[in-house]
Amino acid sequence: MLQTRGVRRAVAAPFLAAAVLAASLTACTSGAEDDAGTDDPAGAGAGRSAAPAPPGRHSTLPEPCGSVAPSLLKRLVPGAEDYDGEARLTYDTDRRAGCKWSGRNSAADHYLSVDFERVVSYDTAVSDDDQAQQEFLALATGAGIPDLPSAAPAGRSGEAKAGGDGTDDGTPDAEDSPADEDSPAAPSASGPAADGTGAPGTSSRLLGGIGDAAFVHDRLTARGTGTHRDVTLVFRTSNVLVTVEYSQWPLDRSVVPAGGALQLRARSVAAELVEQFDD
Repeated sequence: MLQTRGVRRAVAAPFLAAAVLAASLTACTSGAEDDAGTDDPAGAGAGRSAAPAPPGRHSTLPEPCGSVAPSLLKRLVPGAEDYDGEARLTYDTDRRAGCKWSGRNSAADHYLSVDFERVVSYDTAVSDDDQAQQEFLALATGAGIPDLPSAAPAGRSGEAKAGGDGTDDGTPDAEDSPADEDSPAAPSASGPAADGTGAPGTSSRLLGGIGDAAFVHDRLTARGTGTHRDVTLVFRTSNVLVTVEYSQWPLDRSVVPAGGALQLRARSVAAELVEQFDD
């Protein structure tokens, strides 16, 4: 009889051990499920990637050689052999395009060029507009433009054009509107107005009323061959940077080109171009 009980215990032992093991595994699994159910939802979403920044408004560029009205070209570049312009060599006209014109009349040589650059951000966290604003500020910094705003998002770029300190509202001063636009500023390159920074309303500065942000850079260069003035106007419209360059080289070496007149001409070109991007 004792032997029979011993045999029964020996046979039942493995089954009892298996039952205990199964119960233990069930408890562990249940605990894990409970823990999973109480996870922080914020932690579960932490691994999700943020939505990419929106693309810029412009996906193409205008044809540059046809972007300036012939009547304006004839006034800015008198004596040109033709007004079809010379297109800039580029490998992707949807990203970069430009054109230039030149002409000579009895008073001076004139040069005009326009350049369009569509900015694309390769950082999904930075929009095309923000990238374009950063590049605009880099150009303005390189040109020594004062009173620049911080590198704020493009949506706040109105700070750069809203008529704050050092910002031109886009309205020319009376001193900038001579009756004869080819009239010289002075017979010599001396004096505060000769370097493009001393005359009222003609210094290099931020501009308002042109695109989302704009600046003008005025440079007067005096060399042994004579004096010439170069005006560069850059503006941003959404994710496109537009550069207008206008230069005058008087044939009379004693003549200093008037900065105000050249800036007005560059503004007239910019006004035509910004309308094309707003269409």
